[in-house]
Amino acid sequence: MVAQLPLTIRMDDELTLDNFMRRPSLEHLIRDITDGAASEPLAVYIWGGEGTGKSHLLQALCHQLGNNALYLPMGELTDIPPAALLENHEAMALLAVDDVESVVGGPWEEALFHCFNQRRERHLAQVFSGAGAPASLTSMLPDLRSRLGSLTVYQLAKFSEQELEALLAFRAARRGIKLSSEVLGYLLARMPRSVPAVMALLEELDREGLARGRAITIPLIASLKLVSSDPSA
Repeated sequence: MVAQLPLTIRMDDELTLDNFMRRPSLEHLIRDITDGAASEPLAVYIWGGEGTGKSHLLQALCHQLGNNALYLPMGELTDIPPAALLENHEAMALLAVDDVESVVGGPWEEALFHCFNQRRERHLAQVFSGAGAPASLTSMLPDLRSRLGSLTVYQLAKFSEQELEALLAFRAARRGIKLSSEVLGYLLARMPRSVPAVMALLEELDREGLARGRAITIPLIASLKLVSSDPSA
């Protein structure tokens, strides 16, 4: 028996499937992870760059199952003894391992290898995410890399310009923020083209709109200097 550590793995309450914009290129992935009638347990590896939605999807799946899922953001946990978190993993319907490349060179590699095999033998769901495809993880324990490569692999591509615009409108609407087409155009012409930038901007717009009790307009945005004044910046 391993002594339990005073550790709380926090998830973002907003990272749900309802808040996930379903890009056409991800239809097969969304169908796989939401198909409750599937004959086989969920066994998926998702990879992509920063801001493509990997962590969102893994946390969304865990939110659906509540206390019956174990979410492991490996970038934050490499200093934690694996047994402290994996001891009861077989009691969980889902294991979601985020940023799996972070385990390279540490005790988590072998621990996840054994955990993977145990869950597969017992037909328990498991989802992994990484910055690259399994074959690219050349520094990882070969046995673990091989197991990850045996999963159904999906790539989350970088958002296109059109998808970033759709994401801004979609997540704004989910927050109850009304953005006119003129405001959307103004923002997109001046903000950095990345998902983190979109989400940070929405936080500011939400806060300022509530604080001032005003609609989000171009003059308000300009006065707050939330984006560059130069559309070419």
